[in-house]
Amino acid sequence: MIGDGRKRCRRDSIGNIAGVAIAIHWGGPGALFWMWVTAFLGMATKYTEVTLAQQYRTVERPDHDAKKWEGTLAGGPMYYIERGLGPKRDRTYVVGWSGRA
Repeated sequence: MIGDGRKRCRRDSIGNIAGVAIAIHWGGPGALFWMWVTAFLGMATKYTEVTLAQQYRTVERPDHDAKKWEGTLAGGPMYYIERGLGPKRDRTYVVGWSGRA
């Protein structure tokens, strides 16, 4: 029992729990609504990123040395930006977003 509580405390820190309680106290039901809206947008963004990463991932083929990288998967934003947008649009996209940082 005590171990489960410690795990939960590590995962859901007191700031997360108190932050939600304070937001609802100060903001009323509207705060809860906006928390749900931002949670939905965050989940939709994460789902899109994971789906694109799976679609544009690469698998390293077996080489002479069977121990070296055989069956290794590689993927992520750098892969789906490069392969999904194409080489010409890739540069424009990266330069455009790097200017915002």
